[in-house]
Amino acid sequence: MDSREAFIALNLIEGVGPVRARLLLEHFGEAPKILAASKATLLRVRNIGEETAEAIAGWEKCTDLAGELKRIADFGCRVLISSDENYPAALREIYDPPLVLDVPICKKA
Repeated sequence: MDSREAFIALNLIEGVGPVRARLLLEHFGEAPKILAASKATLLRVRNIGEETAEAIAGWEKCTDLAGELKRIADFGCRVLISSDENYPAALREIYDPPLVLDVPICKKA
């Protein structure tokens, strides 16, 4: 799983918003490592409680990543994450920028 897919999965997990995602990224360094972490390891992260740790550790049971990737493709979108060059600079400046942006792909006629 690449970082983009991991960010999409994180975005689908209830209780994980941009603020918690940033805390998790500070602790683990990259999004795929967050999804691979055990519940016990996740509980060591500041502001990650029992329910959130359980949801992240069991993310494959509570999210449909393949379905979400298909929906993104079906709607003709591409996904931007904050490390992408095209991620809006103004969004990087706000307190809790979105983890993932679904951007429509414009096709020339």
